[in-house]
Amino acid sequence: MADTVFDFNDGNGEVPAIKWANGGGWIACTAKADDTVYIGENAQVSGDAWVSGDALVSGNAWVSGDAWVSGNARVSGNARVSGDALVSGNARVSGDALVSGNARVYGDALVSGDARVYGNARVYGDALVQKTPIHIIGLEYSITITETHLFAGCQGHKFKQWRDFSNEDILRMDGKKALKFYPKLISIIDLFVKEK
Repeated sequence: MADTVFDFNDGNGEVPAIKWANGGGWIACTAKADDTVYIGENAQVSGDAWVSGDALVSGNAWVSGDAWVSGNARVSGNARVSGDALVSGNARVSGDALVSGNARVYGDALVSGDARVYGNARVYGDALVQKTPIHIIGLEYSITITETHLFAGCQGHKFKQWRDFSNEDILRMDGKKALKFYPKLISIIDLFVKEK
């Protein structure tokens, strides 16, 4: 692993053009980096993203948009951090994981595998989010996704069953609240589940 230390000590940390790391990584556009971050291998930091502290971005990882990676955070593998997402503290994002939107991953949290953390989700403390099970909180219903089922509130069904429910079926589960949430639930299945 050939990580490169970027030392952009120009006062405000702005990078005026693409800077290539020895190992192939790069930082571009108006992206910002302080003088202690590591960008290595084929990693990319672009847009208005900011990497600071002792953060490490390596492998084929991308940090883009207005995302911020700080502290001792690590983003590696094929992981993506985008939008207004924040990864900080000792958090780790690895594998093919995606952190996007206004999501926050911090503390000693680990997001790995094919996990997706997005929207206004918060993953913190000693939390572990891997391929499955995946737990999503902060929505109208708490969601748990396993290899074969999705649980929303007190309802648990196979992915295909969720897709096949009629509006009447959903209304019987929890009334208009459930019916209003149902399209969001199908979007979650589309995002997280690779059905065979």
